[in-house]
Amino acid sequence: MVYGKPLGLIDAFSRGSSEYGNLVLNGAFSSVHASRRVKSARREKADERTIAAAAAAVVAPWEVVPVPECPLQRKVRPELRSAPERKRNVVVVLLESFGREYVEACSHRGYNVSPRLDALAGEGVLFTNCYANGQRSVHGLAAVFLSIPSVPGLPYLGAGLEVAGVHRIGTSLSRAGYRTIGVNSGPRRSYRTDAIAAALGFREYAGKEDIPRRQEVEPGRSQPPFGWDYDGLMHLLDVIDAKPGPFFAFAITGTPHHPYSVPARRFEKYPHTVHGLNGFLNTLYYADWALGEFMDEARKRPWFSQTVFVITADHGLGFAEHPDPARRFGIPLLLLIPGESPAVLDRVASQADIWPTLVDLLGLEDAYAGIGRSLMRPAAYAFAFLDEGSTLVFVTQAGWMRHSRVRRLDLGLRPDTAPEVVDRMESTALAIDRSLFTLFNQNRFFREEAR
Repeated sequence: MVYGKPLGLIDAFSRGSSEYGNLVLNGAFSSVHASRRVKSARREKADERTIAAAAAAVVAPWEVVPVPECPLQRKVRPELRSAPERKRNVVVVLLESFGREYVEACSHRGYNVSPRLDALAGEGVLFTNCYANGQRSVHGLAAVFLSIPSVPGLPYLGAGLEVAGVHRIGTSLSRAGYRTIGVNSGPRRSYRTDAIAAALGFREYAGKEDIPRRQEVEPGRSQPPFGWDYDGLMHLLDVIDAKPGPFFAFAITGTPHHPYSVPARRFEKYPHTVHGLNGFLNTLYYADWALGEFMDEARKRPWFSQTVFVITADHGLGFAEHPDPARRFGIPLLLLIPGESPAVLDRVASQADIWPTLVDLLGLEDAYAGIGRSLMRPAAYAFAFLDEGSTLVFVTQAGWMRHSRVRRLDLGLRPDTAPEVVDRMESTALAIDRSLFTLFNQNRFFREEAR
């Protein structure tokens, strides 16, 4: 048992190494655990032509494929790699359940629970057409840090995906001279985030058990199961300040999770309920305040002007009955980049684009594998690949397609969309879906290069 939760496959990778992790595991343990977490689905494997089509949609002109057997593994061409004069720090904030429709700067729907985030949006690059690749926090972690969406037939991160070859971003960052930090406002072991952070190579990690209580709470208020966002974010500042040197840090917040609770009456913008929409909106209002307080304090630090902030969500709230993917998967994505002019962009983006973007911004040399592309460069074909379990959704600037992996189920397209555009959406979505499944099963997704 680790912190009250049984050992899982992910715990074998605590040193951030694929080789070490696979050496520790035994076959029976791995088979039982992975089989329990694999989505049952009848899958069609991809042939080499299909895999080539997926690679053509994913690998950008400014990238090179260093291992031919792994066609989705790439790195920025050396001559095109950015070279900042000083190492940029990075802070990634994953806001719990903060769907895009609740962010006024993105949706203008009038909920008015995001004033601090709306103000920050005027300082950075705001993507108003961004999507979570899945509907659970653990899916968001895999998409943000590995550029991998969930697909049927593969286990999720923390329950077997890490057994296959995946790039370890913390390990890459350490090689590049970065401190690697993770803070989860919820319990250390929730979603096995502690083990996931270690498996990805993060050296410093803290959970709710490690975070001092700072949030002032009115008498009679219940404590949220995944912690107060203010406490977690302020603790992140303490951890960053504890040691010198460039850093890459992420924070996972958790207050907007049912049963809903806010620390004081002043955050009750709506009549409060523990499980209903009003309670959820109040927790978003509180989470937005906590984010604003965190950013105000960060501005006082000497490292602030050299830090890239990525503010997004782990997933949206999710409206299972709503056909529009924007209502189910839409999330905010705000990049605050030193020296970059503010902008509002309607380009289709997803969580899977975040790590490729950071690789580009930081000028990292190590290869990675995934389906995302850097948002700092133009895209001839921008898309978002979304997992609904038995179905997938594919979004482009032309609109969206829901697909059973056998046939088209639903379309939401611009009126002037040509049939060949729809055909391309379908063929690209299926190529990516089948290629991910096939490459993982053939151990061809990612391989460490010889150094």
